[in-house]
Amino acid sequence: MRADLDLLFSPRSVAIVGASSNPDRLTGRPLHILRRHGFSGDVNVVHPREAEIDGVRAYPSVADLPAAPDVLLVMVRAGLVPGVARAAGEKGVKHLAILSSGFEETDEGAGLSAELSDIAATYGMGVVGPNSEGFWHLPGKAILTFGSAAMRDDLVSGPVAVLSQSGSIGASIMRNLNDVGVGADIFVSVGNETVLGVADYLSWIAARGSVRVVACFLEGLKDGRTFLEAASAARAAGIAVVVLKAGASEQGKAASASHTGKISTSAAIYDALFDQAGVIQVESVEQLAQAAATLSRGRLRDGGKGAGLTVIGLSGGSRSIIADAASDRGIPLAELAEETTASLSEFIPHFGVATNPVDPTGQVISDPALFPRTIRTLAADPSTLALLVQYGNGGTHLLRRHLPALGEAVREQRVQVVVSCLLDQLAADDPLRRELTAAGVGYVHDPVAAVSTVAPLFRSAATAVLDVLEPVGDERTPGVVGSWDDVVAMLAGAGIRAPREVVVEAGAGPGRIGAALAAAGLHAPLVVKPSPDDVQHKSDLGLVFLRLDSAEAVHAAVAEIAAVLGPGTRVVVQEMVASDTEVLVVLRQDPDFGPVLGLGLGGFFIELIGEMTYVSLPASEAQLRRAIERTKLGRLLRGYRGRPPVDLDPLVARLAALGNRFATMATPPRLVELNPVLVLDSGELVAIDSLVERGTR
Repeated sequence: MRADLDLLFSPRSVAIVGASSNPDRLTGRPLHILRRHGFSGDVNVVHPREAEIDGVRAYPSVADLPAAPDVLLVMVRAGLVPGVARAAGEKGVKHLAILSSGFEETDEGAGLSAELSDIAATYGMGVVGPNSEGFWHLPGKAILTFGSAAMRDDLVSGPVAVLSQSGSIGASIMRNLNDVGVGADIFVSVGNETVLGVADYLSWIAARGSVRVVACFLEGLKDGRTFLEAASAARAAGIAVVVLKAGASEQGKAASASHTGKISTSAAIYDALFDQAGVIQVESVEQLAQAAATLSRGRLRDGGKGAGLTVIGLSGGSRSIIADAASDRGIPLAELAEETTASLSEFIPHFGVATNPVDPTGQVISDPALFPRTIRTLAADPSTLALLVQYGNGGTHLLRRHLPALGEAVREQRVQVVVSCLLDQLAADDPLRRELTAAGVGYVHDPVAAVSTVAPLFRSAATAVLDVLEPVGDERTPGVVGSWDDVVAMLAGAGIRAPREVVVEAGAGPGRIGAALAAAGLHAPLVVKPSPDDVQHKSDLGLVFLRLDSAEAVHAAVAEIAAVLGPGTRVVVQEMVASDTEVLVVLRQDPDFGPVLGLGLGGFFIELIGEMTYVSLPASEAQLRRAIERTKLGRLLRGYRGRPPVDLDPLVARLAALGNRFATMATPPRLVELNPVLVLDSGELVAIDSLVERGTR
């Protein structure tokens, strides 16, 4: 795939189907934009009636082209696209970029999408789109789009790639990055992803390693596991992946579906699995652009204990706002060295503050020598990883004076620097913004936004140690999970046991029950309940009987179940296993990510706390341990309020083995819910009950 995408993004030749001679029409723009930005390869046009368009020779059909272009840009109505695609395949075209709409995003276009996919598979063609705004690759001068963001002469090359399921949002990010001087080398409006998807482009980018950050706008994922693997590989290559995910709410899902034909999965699963892969999430289009710009400047320098964010602010109010915002985002404030505070105290007045957050006072900030000295002193402190300078009203007038010292902190101390000027705003195309960008200094106009700007840097540093997600192998384990016995066998393969038990029929007499207990070697205390295969919510019906101490008590419980469910109902009699810690384990086939393991506190904690964590499968033990340790369950397992700590090693090993066994099943059920699973002090797991939902995802 990598070689194919090399040819897509750096084509030697391009042909355009459906080009207009009117540059004011959308179909007239791509040819104009491509030539405007200096594409040096061969360019041809396919048009059934025109001899030439904008000085470029036109051919009546794809078959009539003098040679197969590397990329064929298609702008005809949806119903004609399959015919064009088939002709392109026969001609030997390697890639199609289809800007036409009317496919998966419409009810009537589903058949066209399937036909297009089949044609692409037959001829081995890559397809960008359909329903796409096109793509850019500045190093290859391949700007194949009708988007207005490309209709300018000053496109800036930069270490950023933008992948977007919304053409307009992706283009707005590109425009912003260009305006502030950061720039971006790659932009793909991925459209419906009928053939090529976000994960394909991300994998190619990760393998090339030519950018520092990939900014993604996503409404849903068709193959989430592949995306996670690509994001994990990118992170391992030193590339930050930042995502703005839409469609978390029910209303958002409906809007997303109407736009792209995707239905989004649970926001909680997205959050947890993105965390597993080291993906950095943001909450707005503005934050996505800011995060891309910030991360494009590089990573945080190495820091030891007490390292973090250093703040300079003139007002107590703004310093408090910044400190609160940093705490909310898990960003530590730097613990300045005694030498640093002593040096600052030499010139900061007694009514200022020489500790972090630092208040140098207006007297110092207006001094052309002392404020640059403040910046240099703080940047040189080994605990300063990032420096946030909060100016007061009119601060933009001081920025130019202080820019040399701010730039010096970036260049010589490798400190990440961002400045904020309260609500004083610099326009994106203000020359001073360009100067700040050139110096490696970030700019925002709000104190909280300033903290949000540096947050991705700390998030990126925290993900540096994550395991890489390995691709799911092709080998599959035979077997079907449809009953409690099947679940027990699957659990045993992962080193998880179920209690010893025997099954009796409701209505059986005390003699038969006593004999069954003796044969199974079961002794009090015992549990009696309907078979998990027959009744899903036994507790809600009051049909789970605990701590039974005799055969007579068991017989009475069996009789009560018979009275509710009828004679002949299968009843399970289990040994009772005691533990103070119950967990809920869920194995599911997720519509976006495939096999997923969910884990949370079980028993009454499910309703009380309602917290679950998730990992994409297969998962390493390190990935699963990290997911657990970040939850209240992890806090409980470490030993909480006198509870003995649980040995996490065997617990994590067994859960990882169970999850990976589920991930490789040839015919997995849609859902297996294990509740409760008892966690013994040794880390051993005992599954008490299950709920199985058959069928596919």
